[in-house]
Amino acid sequence: MDRPSSTPRSGALLSKAVHRNSAFSVDGLLERAFTKAFSGLVYPQIWEDPDVDMKAMAIEPSHHIVTIASGGCNVLSYLTAAPAKITAVDLNHSHVALTRLKLMGLQRFQNWSQFYQFFGEADTRENESLYDRFLKHN
Repeated sequence: MDRPSSTPRSGALLSKAVHRNSAFSVDGLLERAFTKAFSGLVYPQIWEDPDVDMKAMAIEPSHHIVTIASGGCNVLSYLTAAPAKITAVDLNHSHVALTRLKLMGLQRFQNWSQFYQFFGEADTRENESLYDRFLKHN
């Protein structure tokens, strides 16, 4: 059975989804490099299970893990295995920023209730105060 090749239509859809910046900017060049590198991959659904990942990787204290940032959930799970380093990458800069915000929240909030309120109840009015008190200057 022949393997299906990328069609011009799929390339156009990928370009439309990924290319947000001018081709003559640094971000635009990175977007186009990503499009070229991943043009043959299809992600119909992504649902990682960090418990399974961690068992398969057998994470040790000397390991350096590279993972997609996404919403930060896998990064936070992998931290429980205490690797030497985790590098979170993502085409969407907002995902990296959210991951960093969650890491800062874990360090700065006084308890789980504050962390949960800030990230789990986003429309709570007190979240602005939590941000100002614990995260803004960090």
